[in-house]
Amino acid sequence: MGIISNNLMKKILIFLILFSLVSCRNSTIEDVEEYGQLRLDENTKCLTEIKEWNDYNGNGYEIIVFKIEKNDVINLTSTLKSKEYVYYNTLQSELPFKETELGKLLINSSGYYLIKKLENEERIIVVDFENNKLYYSYSVW
Repeated sequence: MGIISNNLMKKILIFLILFSLVSCRNSTIEDVEEYGQLRLDENTKCLTEIKEWNDYNGNGYEIIVFKIEKNDVINLTSTLKSKEYVYYNTLQSELPFKETELGKLLINSSGYYLIKKLENEERIIVVDFENNKLYYSYSVW
């Protein structure tokens, strides 16, 4: 009986871990689509996540980097131009968030960015044409 319940518990734990990973990724893509007014391809892949949160007050940030296909970058160009996105080229001008962790990731790149500020939070979406990446930054202070 003990062996069966151990195996069952392991399976349930694995299921919960996998479910949480999938649901987090989907909600992040939904956030990007909602705040960025973008439609992302279902093949958009998460490359990395950078998180730093203060346990005491909840302040901090999260940056998620997605790999996007070259064709998707080309298709997004007209959408980005028609929205509130601002063109950038780090070789020609500085980003308004250059000193942030996100800004440090965008070296020798060009594309479009969008900054959405709410009460005590800020969301930045960057589409990097040079590296075929999409960056989503969420900060709370």
